[in-house]
Amino acid sequence: MGMYLKEVVYMLAKMILRNAALCAALSFPFWMSFVPSAEASAVTPVYPETVLCPVPDSFTGMNKADRSRIGEALAKTKTAEKTDQIILVIGHSLSLWNKGKDGSWTSDSDVETYCGLGKNGLSSSRHEGDSTTPVGSYPVLYGFGRKSNPGTKLEYRKVTPHSYVSGERDETYNTWVESSKPLSDDSEHLIDYYQYDYAMNFGFNLDPTVVGKGSAIFVHCKSNDHWTTAGCIGIPKPLMIDLLKKSHKGEYILIVPTEKELANY
Repeated sequence: MGMYLKEVVYMLAKMILRNAALCAALSFPFWMSFVPSAEASAVTPVYPETVLCPVPDSFTGMNKADRSRIGEALAKTKTAEKTDQIILVIGHSLSLWNKGKDGSWTSDSDVETYCGLGKNGLSSSRHEGDSTTPVGSYPVLYGFGRKSNPGTKLEYRKVTPHSYVSGERDETYNTWVESSKPLSDDSEHLIDYYQYDYAMNFGFNLDPTVVGKGSAIFVHCKSNDHWTTAGCIGIPKPLMIDLLKKSHKGEYILIVPTEKELANY
């Protein structure tokens, strides 16, 4: 009996230590893991919300040559003539770029990540409900969130229980509305989604607004257990906060499937 109790105590101790280590790991701000890259020193942070859906092994980020080539291509775009700051989405890669006084573009290495897209990919002819992310160049309008302003220089809207983005069956469409009465079933009640703890809105389907083309397309915190969205762009929450902190008025977002498409915008 004494030997049996010792074995039980030993097994319980192992379980406690294993669970303690797991809890400590999950509560740590972020983990670091090496991802294959053209640069042996490239490191990609792995955040807690990516544990259940890790970044695909195929994503390697940008190396020095990539940054140089993309920066040169970005400088030649029409979008670069309108702004000094661009959120660049090429496929599943999101990065932040800033224009220097000499007109050259450099990426911010702190804001570079794999990003989730609509489950049906990118589209240049998006319509409501097709679960695609719109291709194109759009002005960033404002940041918003269920949480308080993290320090962005953009306009920032605090989500309230009355915050909606109107749908096809509402008087307006694709518009932020504060209403004490619920809107239609196809509206977006912003406070219901933890993904909107921190987010930003950009000018898709505005000026003019076309009913049925799509609404409530944002950059926001990724879902905890999957990368895909209904059309928005999802990134890990710590990077969403960093993106907001480093964004300023006049910023654009440029979304393309490949580098070659940059020349069109």
